[in-house]
Amino acid sequence: MATAPDGKKIYGLLPLNVNGSTMAMSIIFFAPALLIGGFRDVFPFYQVDVENNLLRFKKKETDAWRQYQPLAVESDRSKEFFDARK
Repeated sequence: MATAPDGKKIYGLLPLNVNGSTMAMSIIFFAPALLIGGFRDVFPFYQVDVENNLLRFKKKETDAWRQYQPLAVESDRSKEFFDARK
């Protein structure tokens, strides 16, 4: 959940960066390690545009922004999660 200064909110999931090399090494050497995780991380850079219901993210500061708009199903599920914790 992100909230703009005017109170408008956006709900959804953060896109995660999948580390393919870590996943491959886990599969090759220790497949149960996939259950432990450690191959999905957050992106270092995010921008939330509440007014346009957009989330921008990138891996490096010099990369172009990639845009993601949460699906209605994701937004509804996230909203239910946060509303249940009030």
